[in-house]
Amino acid sequence: MYKREVPKLNKDNFIVWQSRMKLHISGILNSALELMDNGYIEPTPGPLTLDQLKDRHAYNITMMELVSTYTDVEFEDIKGCTTTKTMWDKLTLIYSGDANVKRARAESLRGRFDDMKMKEGENIVQYTNRLKEVVHAIRASGGTINNETMIRNILRILLPVYAIRISAIHETRATSNLTLD
Repeated sequence: MYKREVPKLNKDNFIVWQSRMKLHISGILNSALELMDNGYIEPTPGPLTLDQLKDRHAYNITMMELVSTYTDVEFEDIKGCTTTKTMWDKLTLIYSGDANVKRARAESLRGRFDDMKMKEGENIVQYTNRLKEVVHAIRASGGTINNETMIRNILRILLPVYAIRISAIHETRATSNLTLD
């Protein structure tokens, strides 16, 4: 039987963890992600229907999967939460912040993006990967950067050996049609 690797949460990877965790949870049961987003409503006392049993099972699995990704520090933050929704919302607030924090983070990351340069001994693939990490963080914080802006940034920092190719791209104004690949 195939065992999925559960993404682990730490203070530095919340944005990526959040996206991966949603995929992980949705892969367990179709209704699990909906229960996590909307919360689980305890049925009225009495015998449970088959659908109610399935929802409770999905809810329990979702809660166990979420808790299994936390370190002791993160667990301390959410140990008083009684539902997956309150856990999820509390972690989002702690690690992602409110709208003002997200906007400030996106602006700070945008400054970092604009100032990025290739490091000594770094190749174009390594630089592009660093650039993608910053762009992903900007987008996750609510900011926007389109692919053309990323490509222009890469073309701006390329070594002089690529000058002829860069000039040809700029002359044809092809940056809007280029892909990062």
